[in-house]
Amino acid sequence: MPYLINTTISGMPVFTHLQCSGIVQLNVLVVGGGGREHALAWKLASSPKCNVLYCSPGNAGIAMEPAVQVIPDLQIAEHEQVCAA
Repeated sequence: MPYLINTTISGMPVFTHLQCSGIVQLNVLVVGGGGREHALAWKLASSPKCNVLYCSPGNAGIAMEPAVQVIPDLQIAEHEQVCAA
């Protein structure tokens, strides 16, 4: 039975992951929109440990990756908005 684990530091959420059958699955946010971020997103998306992969602001190539959810209007400097996403 899967269950969610929320980790916080000083009350701010750091990450959420899903534990299922001993395998930890992470929700990952890649910040950036260049070729390096595309390569990183492509590789992370193939990992069995990656539950959901978000990219912000992303680019056209990243948006074509089927396992990636692009968040183009996320304000990276607004930490509360990033944690809520």
